[in-house]
Amino acid sequence: VTGSDTAASTTIVVGETGNKINGTLAGGSTTAMIASTVGGYPAFHLNGTASSSGQYVSVNINSNIVRPDETANLWTKYSGNPVLGSTSSRVLYGSITKNPAGGWYFFGSYQGNISRWQSTDLVNWTNQTEVLPSGGVGAWDYSLIVTSVFQDPLNNGAWIMLYRGQNSSGTIYQIGLATSSDGTTFTRKNNGGVNNGLFPQFGSNYDPTDVMLVGTTYYVYVDGSPAHGTTNVYYSTDDFNTFTSYSGNPIFNNAFCPTVWNYNGYYYMLIPRDLGTSSS
Repeated sequence: VTGSDTAASTTIVVGETGNKINGTLAGGSTTAMIASTVGGYPAFHLNGTASSSGQYVSVNINSNIVRPDETANLWTKYSGNPVLGSTSSRVLYGSITKNPAGGWYFFGSYQGNISRWQSTDLVNWTNQTEVLPSGGVGAWDYSLIVTSVFQDPLNNGAWIMLYRGQNSSGTIYQIGLATSSDGTTFTRKNNGGVNNGLFPQFGSNYDPTDVMLVGTTYYVYVDGSPAHGTTNVYYSTDDFNTFTSYSGNPIFNNAFCPTVWNYNGYYYMLIPRDLGTSSS
């Protein structure tokens, strides 16, 4: 949509040139709801005001609408799944990052510890290496579950790991921080010997699911507060030293564990949701 359009219910087609507002749209409420399909793309009607040039449309989708046109032919399930783990030896909640030497690393939870695997094709994974062991009996992080691992370009490529630790009874979940110079041996954050690794920067959230660097600002996506199916975002402008909760949290209810990436100047998110509950 370009120029000025003062009529409500202006149709914007996702995926086509023009879904960015370069001008002023006015009239009606501030939500956009799915209306129909145009040219193979889901179409939305904007009933709202976007007063600044360069703004994007914010869309709320009715969870009861089935949209096969939006999802068809986008993904193909690999016939050889699973590529890691089995029903008797599960690999859980991991993250994939580039191996500086070529190929890819997968960091995931295995038998209560964090391990790393390597691959050149993102399908065949080998060379399992334990990179962060359990905190042991009595530790706040007796068992390690969710993990997000990346290299920090603001700190000479140091490896940073966020992980969910839980106590031996599995009743208390918290977020921990560990670092590494080589991506192989990780050391818990030094808290003076008391609950080393514990990183209480994210309130009562406990699942660190993804990290995105934009310029010199880090955004960390976490789940758990006020409920497991709630996604919040925190940001840091001082290279992971302190974090601020986004004023609009939670960014999702009944949707959690997102994966976020950048491609050709756009940010994308894949996020699971509870099918039996509407998301917002």
